[in-house]
Amino acid sequence: MKLNVSYASSNEYVRFSYVSMLSLFENNKEFSSIFVYFIDAGLTEESKKMFIHLAKKYNRNLKFIPINDLFKNWKTIKSFGHSYATYAKLFFSSVIDEDKIIYLDSDSIVEDSFKELWQIDLKDNLVAGVLEDVAPRNKYIIGQKKSDNYINCGFLLINLQEWREQNIESKFINIIKKYKGDVPFWDQGVINSACKNKIFLLHPKYNCLNCIFAFNANEIKKVSDLDYYYSQNEIDEAKNHPVFIHYVDGIYNRPWCKNCTHPLKNRYIFYLDKTPWANCYIEGYAPKNSVKNYQLYKRLPFPIFYRLRLISNFIKEKIGRFDKNSWYYIKKE
Repeated sequence: MKLNVSYASSNEYVRFSYVSMLSLFENNKEFSSIFVYFIDAGLTEESKKMFIHLAKKYNRNLKFIPINDLFKNWKTIKSFGHSYATYAKLFFSSVIDEDKIIYLDSDSIVEDSFKELWQIDLKDNLVAGVLEDVAPRNKYIIGQKKSDNYINCGFLLINLQEWREQNIESKFINIIKKYKGDVPFWDQGVINSACKNKIFLLHPKYNCLNCIFAFNANEIKKVSDLDYYYSQNEIDEAKNHPVFIHYVDGIYNRPWCKNCTHPLKNRYIFYLDKTPWANCYIEGYAPKNSVKNYQLYKRLPFPIFYRLRLISNFIKEKIGRFDKNSWYYIKKE
């Protein structure tokens, strides 16, 4: 059985992509073939050689695709963090000749096999992913309804065949142009807007985000004003048997930083220690607002915490300081 996987990275994120790819190979040995399509957003030759050596070690295939091959209209896309890599996945169907592919963000590890996932029949769904704990406002500004599924795009099972048949890339470009290159939540906003009603929901074990470790299911629904979220049983299953752990920035900080408090930090270190960057950490700190919010959550009864957040967001809106890319907006009741 052949597995298709993709990464996109600049040279700044080489070590993170390397750790993630190593964990992918370690936990998917039952696949007779794994083909990794790596979008090269400025890798050095030395970095490429490291990835090539890693793939050869596990007898896997690796192809680098220059990021310039993906973009035909650069002026419509605003850079995020001085890198276009975040938008790369939008144009996979033009440069990757496969029927489907799994896309992985680099700030991650793979902890179990993709075999069950790879056998899912997407039918005419355009993409599969795990729900993001995003508030209604963030759906409204990209043309979704409150009841629409909104997924995190750090882990995607992409139906490339349907993307080509439905010419989805032209929809992506139109959305980017509509927002003059500054789409809320960047590529994630584009995908959720263009693919609404054609999104297949995956079990949360396929993208374990910070929220499932910090809050219970009811609290996530309440804080983000969601009509639907995963059950507590599903969240517990994901925490106890994760397939993909996504170390997003925020409450816990990243596991390669010294002050990381993520409950599964040691799992990342396990793979990091198998790489040339063993015992190498970066000084870094979680965003102050995220830390303060979580400290309040831990110290206050949840109803009080919830009301304080409502008041805070109301004030921010009134004085014009609400960030359209904020994950933590709570709709005022």
